[in-house]
Amino acid sequence: MKNILFIITFLSTYNFSFSQKLLKGKIYDFERVIPIEYCNIGVENKDLGSLSNSNGEFSLDTSQIAKNDTILFSHLGYKNFKVSFKKLKEKLKTKDTLFLSSSSIVLDDVKIENYKFSKKMIYGYDFRHPRVNWSFKNFRSGSEICRYFENKNILIIDKLIFQVNKNELKNLKLRVNFYDIVNGKPNEKLNIEDIFIETKHHQGRLKFNLKNYNIILDSDFFISLEAVDVEGNGEFLFGGEWFGENSEEGKTYARKSSFDVWADEFTTDGSNIKQKVPHSIAIRLKTRINTK
Repeated sequence: MKNILFIITFLSTYNFSFSQKLLKGKIYDFERVIPIEYCNIGVENKDLGSLSNSNGEFSLDTSQIAKNDTILFSHLGYKNFKVSFKKLKEKLKTKDTLFLSSSSIVLDDVKIENYKFSKKMIYGYDFRHPRVNWSFKNFRSGSEICRYFENKNILIIDKLIFQVNKNELKNLKLRVNFYDIVNGKPNEKLNIEDIFIETKHHQGRLKFNLKNYNIILDSDFFISLEAVDVEGNGEFLFGGEWFGENSEEGKTYARKSSFDVWADEFTTDGSNIKQKVPHSIAIRLKTRINTK
């Protein structure tokens, strides 16, 4: 029997046209007056958006944005900024820089010394289906894919592992996000600082050490990989896994921009028909669970 390459595309084609209208600006920290890199920028509940670059500069394609649409600016550690598209254009006409104010993050009094993280446990599958691929097609900053993990323990994350079946890029920079769950979907971010990883031109099983971030989780969660910067051209395929049609474990959601609606229906093998698929993105987590 032949091995059939099964490609799941979670980001539809996005073509820039010559009629594209760009709104450009900069996003800065209000108190320190420094650029905010990789700030999420987008239209609420639409697949239209972007991210600021490492210098805080951003450009937003306005060709499909209505004047009454709400534009959101969001970044960990800052208060969200919402503004109508009409008012945003007026602001940027007089000054090209916007400012975000820092937010106070209320943390639970969680101390690592209160736990005994001694028992090692692996979450996720062992990449048994190398012919199942998740395609990051036509990259856009802010595009994101996430996977559900069931968790009944208090655990700390040590290592993130995922499979790359094909990588023609010079480098892909990703932001790793952890989310809590509301109504079965990703909701609010659980990590309090940005976690960036880079794939370079590597493929196969990639491993990233997350010990220094002290990520402690005590319930079910989603982990996501968000594209923030891409170098080069070509195809990039994440490895995939079978999780079963009637199982929530491993369920995958994706969105094409930072404030788009999370979707769980995808096209497969070049088809234009979206459907739910019993496959997840292949992510494994090496953890230690509390035994105290």
